[in-house]
Amino acid sequence: MRKLSTDTVLSLVLGLVLLAVVGCSDNPNTPGEQTDEQTAAGEYSIEGKSLEEMKGMEYTQWLEYWKETYGPKVSVNVYIPINELKSLSEKAASLHWKDFDQYAFEDIGSGVYIRKYEIEGEGHLVVRGKSLENPPEQITMVDAEGKEWVFNPESLSELLK
Repeated sequence: MRKLSTDTVLSLVLGLVLLAVVGCSDNPNTPGEQTDEQTAAGEYSIEGKSLEEMKGMEYTQWLEYWKETYGPKVSVNVYIPINELKSLSEKAASLHWKDFDQYAFEDIGSGVYIRKYEIEGEGHLVVRGKSLENPPEQITMVDAEGKEWVFNPESLSELLK
């Protein structure tokens, strides 16, 4: 299993903290949003240290680093919508781990990669493999009763009946 560097973990934590701050704006003109300048002027702390103390850079410098490294927006869907699930099932044999990057997952593996993705409505998709560098070795759907199905268009159609 690949370990994340301290800098990567710190950047992710700071990003989540900043997302939480941005979601709590007091600006009546943009409810739930703040400009980068408003966020930069605000207080933030991890273990009592500012971003500059932790990373040696000011917020605006860190934000540019974040955007260059991770892109301007980070968006993860809580579940896989049915229409996207159908699209994924059509290329089931050629799916790769990166095809699931936009969806939140629960890591349920130990020693191997087993990721559980919630499906719109009920049920979930289970993606298994020994390496994230290679395509998953097995993808299955699990319905509300716990029955497991091979992930392909035919079984998806049967499951959705």
